[in-house]
Amino acid sequence: MTITVAHSLFEGTPEHNGILKFKEIVEEKSGGRMQVQVYPNSTLGGESTAVEGVQNNNITMTFANTALLSNYVPQCEIFDLPFLFDSADSASKLLNDTAFIDDFGKNFSGAHLQLVGTSVTGFRWMTANKPINSFGEMKGLKIRTMENKNHMTLWNSMGTNATPMSGAELFTALQQGTVEGQENPISSILNGKIYEVNNYCVDTRHIISVSAWLVNDQWYAGLSDEDKAIFDEAIKTCVEFATSENASQEAENIKALEEKGMTIVRPDDAWYASMKDAVGDSVEKLVREDIGDEAVDSILTAAGK
Repeated sequence: MTITVAHSLFEGTPEHNGILKFKEIVEEKSGGRMQVQVYPNSTLGGESTAVEGVQNNNITMTFANTALLSNYVPQCEIFDLPFLFDSADSASKLLNDTAFIDDFGKNFSGAHLQLVGTSVTGFRWMTANKPINSFGEMKGLKIRTMENKNHMTLWNSMGTNATPMSGAELFTALQQGTVEGQENPISSILNGKIYEVNNYCVDTRHIISVSAWLVNDQWYAGLSDEDKAIFDEAIKTCVEFATSENASQEAENIKALEEKGMTIVRPDDAWYASMKDAVGDSVEKLVREDIGDEAVDSILTAAGK
C-alpha cells in the first residue's frame, strides 16, 4: 500500500515534520508493507487541488486550513469567527475534546472526506511594507487575504483593502506591489520568506489558524482493522507533534524574523479593542447565515464567549 501525502507548505514547517513522523511510524509498524510518499510545497498543486485530489482518491491524505475548507464543508466557517480564542492553548484544548471533534467530523462525509485530525498552527499575524504602529495606520492597507468571504469581511471592516489570492501568488504579489501586506501564521511568514518583501509584522491575533487533516472517506472505511490501527496511531502522533512544534517554535520564529530585519509590533489593549469594535458582529452574521445559529452558539459556548 502506498499512501500519498500532498500539502502546500514548505519543508521544515511543523506540519511537514509531523508528516515525516507519520511516515516513520506507518512504515515501521507495517514492516514496510505500507509506504508513505510525501509531496510538500504545492508539488502536486495548491491546497484546493490537494483537497480535491483526496475527494477523488487520487491523493491519499492532505491537510488544509479550515478557512479554505469552508468551500467544501461549510461548518468549517466556525473557525472564521474573529477573536474567538484568547490563546492557542485554549484552541488546542477544544480541538482535543473528543466529543467536539467527533461531532464536527460528521460534517465532512458529504464531501467524501474523513477528518482524521486537527492541529493548531497558531494565531495569524499581519505584515506590511510600511510602518504600522496604530489601528489608524492599518486603514487603506491593501492586504492579501485567503480566498474566503469571511476573512475579506473581517479585513474590510477594519478599513483595509482585502485582496484575496492563493498562497502560490502571494510572494510575487508582495514583491511587485500588487498588495502591500498579508496575514499568515508566524511559521508561514518565516518559511515563506515574507521578510524579504515586508518589513513590519504585527501581532493582530485576529483569527487562530486551524488545519484539518483529511483522507478519502471510502479509502479510510476500506482499511483493515490492523491497517486502520497503524494509521490512527501515526496520524495522532503527527497532529500532536505539529501543534506542539508550532507552539514551542513561535518565540524562536519571532526572533529569527527580527534577525532578518523585520520589526515586530505588539498592539496594546486599546488597539485590540479598536479592531474588535470595527469588526463587531459583521463576520458572525455571515457565518450564522451559512451554517445556522446552533453551530455558532456551540463554538462560542465552547470557547467561553
